[in-house]
Amino acid sequence: MNRYKNMSDEELRNTFVPDVYQPDIYAIDYQKLKSAGISLISFDVDDTIAGLEELIPPKNTIIKFEQLKKMGFELILMSNNHDENRIRYFAKKLDVDYIAHALKPSMFSFRLIQDRYSEKYHVSVQETQMAHIGNNIISDVGGGNTFGAVTCLVRRMGILAKPFHINDEAHKLRKILKERDIWRKHHKYAENDQYYQLGEIPAYRK
Repeated sequence: MNRYKNMSDEELRNTFVPDVYQPDIYAIDYQKLKSAGISLISFDVDDTIAGLEELIPPKNTIIKFEQLKKMGFELILMSNNHDENRIRYFAKKLDVDYIAHALKPSMFSFRLIQDRYSEKYHVSVQETQMAHIGNNIISDVGGGNTFGAVTCLVRRMGILAKPFHINDEAHKLRKILKERDIWRKHHKYAENDQYYQLGEIPAYRK
């Protein structure tokens, strides 16, 4: 945690503040992403598109992925989970490509999906044309922001893993961000608090 305390406000803001913050993947305004030039979206898996305890993709996720494909987005799963069988199975059910044990926030997998897109479509995709969606402010937002992609943070959707993340590194980082008035998590019971779409200003900063 000392690493975060020693970072300047600007460094913390540029690295860990997401461009979009919503309760789940279904609430994101994907039309705004498309209008901003996004063509490739990578999704975290566990507790982002399905709870860690879920063995198959939820029906709503399958429907949402089909909608996004029809909108013209290229989709890929990018998970730090080392259980490649699980990620492969989800990718098959959703009919998308995948990367397991992605080592986020490392840049390796972000560059890899960039290369895969270029190989598939024979045209390069710039970092600013990519978006990453996940539930972890360090691995998903920190990795995506450092890479240069648009980052979308969603709340953890599962119930199995929640008790193990009360005092984790991300929780401690969010505390520092709140103390410095840089960013804060949406209060669960407050309306019009801090959920925001691409290009919007959080309500508490207005």
